[in-house]
Amino acid sequence: MFTVPDVRSNECPVSCVTRQTHELIQIYHRAKSLQDAGVSSFSAKDMPIPLADAFVVIGGEEAKYESVARDYAEYDTKYTNAHDQGRKQ
Repeated sequence: MFTVPDVRSNECPVSCVTRQTHELIQIYHRAKSLQDAGVSSFSAKDMPIPLADAFVVIGGEEAKYESVARDYAEYDTKYTNAHDQGRKQ
């Protein structure tokens, strides 16, 4: 689930996702992949402000998603291990 602080809407958020949204996410992931591989080191000062803003939002949401996924994986591992140990006894 992705959120933007202080933004409220009565519409389904999926209706707000446009082709441009998908394109921005693709650009973000391509740029991040290049940067992670050491091929590119461009920064926010090298891009238009709206693109830099989009990168900040996408990066923040990605970090939240990864944190929740990590927490869930840790919980799932602990639960599975505890459940397996309970069956062995």
